[in-house]
Amino acid sequence: MSLFQKLLSQNGLYDSSFFSDIMGFESNTQMDWKETRNSHIFEIDLPGFTKEDVNLELRQDRVICVRAERKAQEHEEEEEEEKKKLTWHCRERVGTSGVFSRELRLPENSKVDDIKASMRDGVLSITVAKDESKKKHKSHKKVVHIEQEHQGVGANNNNKGIGRFVCCKA
Repeated sequence: MSLFQKLLSQNGLYDSSFFSDIMGFESNTQMDWKETRNSHIFEIDLPGFTKEDVNLELRQDRVICVRAERKAQEHEEEEEEEKKKLTWHCRERVGTSGVFSRELRLPENSKVDDIKASMRDGVLSITVAKDESKKKHKSHKKVVHIEQEHQGVGANNNNKGIGRFVCCKA
């Protein structure tokens, strides 16, 4: 359960049937994002999905949309009718059909024309090469001294604050 879901459930606002349409499979799906010297690698757990069920689309220049949909087969629909006759005490797993949708905003140094994807054992791996011409500059820090404002007539102007303002450039 995500932090957002935990927060809503504490206040009685979380209804899994409502949020399942909005969040899709996301509440039960985990993702890792790691960065190597040459690429960004996203790994998304999509248990029960095959590569034929998954669609990747690049939108708005740097947003990858991942959508996976598994439709029930005819024989599975018959099994579903049989399952409806059963008394369920707990049913948390995604059924024979399901939808997953997630958007990933790529960093500015991504080569959007060099994206590769693979699927193995229910894990989708997306590798995005880095654009070396858009290397991040090393961040620098600058300390800015804060001066005391005048507090009336004849105020001493030599007092400097000891506060610091740190500016970082990413």
